[in-house]
Amino acid sequence: MADRQGPPTSKRPRINSVRARVTTLYTHAPQPRWILDSAATSHIRWDRSCFTSLRPHREVLDAAGDPVEAEGIGTVKLTLRGKFNQPLVLKNVYFAPRVGMNLISVPKLLRDRYSVVAHP
Repeated sequence: MADRQGPPTSKRPRINSVRARVTTLYTHAPQPRWILDSAATSHIRWDRSCFTSLRPHREVLDAAGDPVEAEGIGTVKLTLRGKFNQPLVLKNVYFAPRVGMNLISVPKLLRDRYSVVAHP
C-alpha cells in the first residue's frame, strides 16, 4: 500500500493564519481595537479611516439584536501588533458608523481560509 502524504506542499492551498490570545485584537492606529466575535456573520467597521476601498451600500444589519444601517462596504487592511506583526486583509467589511465598535467575524475569517487559534 502506498504512503498517502497528500499533495506536495507547493500544491496545497495557502491558508492564512491569525493568532490571538484574547477576544480583542490590537492593531496599529487609527482605531487600534477590534473585537473578535464568534457569533457575528460579517465584519463591521464604524470609522471610515481604515478602509482601503469603500463603495456605497445600504443594508440593515442585525447587531446584537439591534438593527443598524450600513452605509458602505469595502476592504480593510490591518497590521496586527505583537510578534505576529503581519497584515490582515478583511474583505466585504460593512461601514456602519452607528455601531460604535469594530467587529471581526470569526466564522467569516474561517470561510476566508484564515485559521483562528485560541489559547487558554
